[in-house]
Order: sequence, then structure tokens, then C-alpha cells
Amino acid sequence: MLAIKKMRILFCLTMALSVQVMSEDKGKMLDAGIVVYQENEKGVESYQTRLIVTSDYLRSDDGKDKGDYTLIDRKKNIIYNVSHDEKTVLVIKGSKVTTTLADASTKPVEKKLDKSIDPKAPLIEGNKVTHLKATINGKICRQYLLVPKVMPDMVAALKSQRKILAGQHSRLLGKTPKDYRDPCFVVYNIIDHSHHLNHGLVVQEWNDKGKRKQLTHYEKKKKISANLFLLPKGYKHYQIGDLGRK
Repeated sequence: MLAIKKMRILFCLTMALSVQVMSEDKGKMLDAGIVVYQENEKGVESYQTRLIVTSDYLRSDDGKDKGDYTLIDRKKNIIYNVSHDEKTVLVIKGSKVTTTLADASTKPVEKKLDKSIDPKAPLIEGNKVTHLKATINGKICRQYLLVPKVMPDMVAALKSQRKILAGQHSRLLGKTPKDYRDPCFVVYNIIDHSHHLNHGLVVQEWNDKGKRKQLTHYEKKKKISANLFLLPKGYKHYQIGDLGRK
């Protein structure tokens, strides 16, 4: 079902603390964990997502060091989305979630999360794979296969990322197109934004709209250049609320 392959990655770049290069740390390497997913969705060519976690950062990219990327500062609770073509950095700061189930629908919303052990899934590091099925008003919105006790720091970082994004989604819910703002979206992205991660690392995930991702590789400890956690100099930083302002 799932093949966990090992790959070797070596980067020889420079070290940074926060967003500034410090000459005394030039060439320094950091201990990091790596997770790679293959993702598919309707109308889009299959693509890869690479996640690299350290004690301070979580970086998400397409596996290319010089491509666009997302950087989460785990200490400051801030997400930075970097676009090289536009030379911009979208800044998303953590904020309070104010959305409730009443915001998901004018009708009562009943949510349910069924949990079972997947008997067909092979053990991963001796751990059984859990199957979660998220249902809203009798409709299956999303399903997961997760494994506990594997890459716990990665899971913690992903929880932080989803919490920050949940605050952003909550703040902008009124501006979200109605086609997307259904109960499944509100529950998964805002109210229960990271509940599934309480059951471990995602091995597979798929939703009712045909989007799917599958774990293809993970590595618990790898030396990674600190340069991958730098923000580019000279790029314009902005927040969603800045759009349209002069």
C-alpha cells in the first residue's frame, strides 16, 4: 500500500538566525526531520510537498531549494509565504478563532469522527495505522490514515501551522466564496483544524472533492543547511488586510 523510501539530501549553504545572516554561523547545518507527500487533486497535475522541521522552523516547498516556499516561525507563531516571481512575502500571524458551528450553516450541524484500526495497513515502526472518518450531517467529508509515535515534532509543528491558518480562515470567513464555505470547510479548516493530528502523522488523507495526499518518504534526522530557513532580502512583506491599500 505504502512504500516508505529513504533518500539522501545534502545542502551546502549559509546559516541564519531569524531572517538575518550571521557571518559566524556561515555554513552551519541544522538537525532536521523530513517528510514528503505526493498530492493529487482534480484538474491539477500531481505534485510533491516536502516538509522540513527544526526546533525553530517548519518549511514547506515542492522539493526544490530555490523555489517558492512557506516558512513557519514556531517561536513567533508566524507563517511566511514566499513568492520569488512577485518578490513578496505574505505574512500570516496567529490570531484567535472566533468561528462556531453556527457560522458553518443556517441549519444544525452534526459532526462525527469515527476511529478504527486499518487491518490492511502494514505496521510503521511497530505502530498500527489508525483510520479516521470525519462526517458532517451524515456526509463523509474527509478520511485519514495516521500513525502514532512517528515524527512527533513534525506533527507538533503541523498543529501549529494549522492553528495559525485556522485563525486566518476565521478572520476572513465572511470574504470566503460561498462555494467553499460549507460545513466541511469550516469544521476541517477552522473549528477542528488539527484534531486529526492528535492521532499521529498523516500517512494518507483524502476528501470528498477528490483531493488526496500520500506519504512517500520520511527521515527523522538529517543535516540541513540553515540557509533554507532564511527569508529573502528586499522582498515586500504584506498581510491580507494590506491588499487594495495604497
